[in-house]
This record gives sequence, structure tokens and C-alpha cells, in this order.
Amino acid sequence: MFTEAQATECGLKRLAAMTLDVQDASNLTAVVVSFAEVIKALRLELQKKHEFVDDELLRSHPITVWWVSKLESLVNSPTARSHSDLVELAGRV
Repeated sequence: MFTEAQATECGLKRLAAMTLDVQDASNLTAVVVSFAEVIKALRLELQKKHEFVDDELLRSHPITVWWVSKLESLVNSPTARSHSDLVELAGRV
């Protein structure tokens, strides 16, 4: 999936692109590892724009929501979001 360097040396647009790329993944372990790295990078990116980045800001960010939705789909969660919901959410990135 993604290396730590890839996740931490990129801006929000690159993180969003990585998020779209992972939507076709099927390896749960690789997705979980990449998710952790992307969330670290997302927090760093948000800190550039916000004085304080709390869990709610990070948790509600569209990039986070897309990753969680992917994880939900990989484990056959009944709460997984629909594709149209995710596309609407992507407009907020």
C-alpha cells in the first residue's frame, strides 16, 4: 500500500488521492497499516491550518470517513456508507 514516507510527505490533495486509490484494495492488513500512516499525515496537514487539531476534527474529516468506510466494507459491516454518500463527502475536501 503506502509507505510512511509517502503518507507523511504529502499534502491534503495527495492524501485524498491515496484515499481514492485504496477504495479498490482487498487486503485488510495493508489497508489498516496504510490507514494509520494516512491519519498521522492528515493530523500533520491539519495542524498547518488549525492551531489545535482535536479528535473530532480528525474523526469527521472526509479523508478519515472514506478510510473508515473502506474498512467497514472489508469486514462486511452493515453500517458501510454508500458510494453516493462518499462522493458527496469528497466535495468537502
